[in-house]
This record gives sequence, C-alpha cells and structure tokens, in this order.
Amino acid sequence: MEDIKKFSKKAEEHLEAMKAESLRMIQATKDPSVKKAWHNSHLGSLDFAKEMGLISEERRQELYREFSRAIESNNETMKR
Repeated sequence: MEDIKKFSKKAEEHLEAMKAESLRMIQATKDPSVKKAWHNSHLGSLDFAKEMGLISEERRQELYREFSRAIESNNETMKR
C-alpha cells in the first residue's frame, strides 16, 4: 500500500510538470493545430495515469478541470 502512495505522489509531481510544459507550449505557439496537439497530449497523460491506477477517476476529472481553468487564465492573460 505504501508503494502505491509513493507512486501516486510521484505521478502527481510528473503530471504537474507535464501540465506546466503543455501550458508553456500552448502559450508559445500561434498555430491552432499545435495548441490542440499539446492540449490533447496532456489530457491523454491524465487518462493514462488513471488507467495505470496512479490516480482515481475523481482525481482525473479534477485535473481536467484544473487544466481547463489554467488554459482559460492563460487566454485571458494573452488578451491583455
């Protein structure tokens, strides 16, 4: 049980780093297809972590919402 908690914590750290990289790349490009690719890639990483049992379905949905809010926040910042 302790190993699963350790793996889950490590997975959360990696997912957070991947989110930051995805947001950075989405912000750095103007090409909508590249933005979409980074967006979908991050969502896929969340799905994969869930399928591997590293995060729960509830946590996956939370992380989806967090990512959507971060993108919206990025978009608002870019408009200013």
